[in-house]
Amino acid sequence: MMAKGAKSAFTIHRLRMGRNCQSLILVRFRFILLQVKTNENFTVKLNRSTKAILFCSLFGVFISCVALAADPPPAVQSEVAHLFTYIENSGCEFYRNGSWHDAHQARAHIELKYRYLCRKGQVSCAEDVIEQAGSTSSLSGKPYQVRCGDSEPVLSGDWLRTELQRFRTAGKTSYPGSTKSFRVSSP
Repeated sequence: MMAKGAKSAFTIHRLRMGRNCQSLILVRFRFILLQVKTNENFTVKLNRSTKAILFCSLFGVFISCVALAADPPPAVQSEVAHLFTYIENSGCEFYRNGSWHDAHQARAHIELKYRYLCRKGQVSCAEDVIEQAGSTSSLSGKPYQVRCGDSEPVLSGDWLRTELQRFRTAGKTSYPGSTKSFRVSSP
C-alpha cells in the first residue's frame, strides 16, 4: 500500500515540474523506489504495473540514445564511400604516426575512425570525416601525409578535400556498400 505522504509529494512535484517528460520519468523512478519492497534476502519485488512503467521508461531512454547516434545522410555516405574508394585505388602511400602505409592500410584505418565517429554521432558531412578521421592522428596530433609516386608528400586533409571538391563538381555518385570499385587517377 502506498503511503499518503509519498503520493502527495509525487503530485506536488509533478505540478511543479510541469509537463516535461524527462522530469516526469525521473520523478516516476523516484516514486517507484519508494514503493520497492525487499524481503530478508534483499531481493526486490515489484508489482506488474511498476515493472511495465520501469520497462517503458528504460526503453524510451534507450531509443533516444540510439536516435542521437544515427548514420549520416545518404549523400554524405556516398561522398565518404567515394573518398574511401579513392584512397584505396590511388596507389599512394600514407604517412601516419612515424611510418608509411600502403593505400589499403590507410583506407582501413580511416574507415575504422569513421565508424567510431558515426557511433558517437559526430559525422554530419564529408568534411567532418576529413577533419576528424583523415587529417591528423588522434594519438599524436600530427598531420597525415600522402605521397603519390615520386612526388613530394602533401597533407592528407588537403589531398582529400581536393578530391571531394572534384567529386562534387563532377556530380558523380557512388553508393555505400557497392562492390564496384573504379580506378581513379592519382593527383
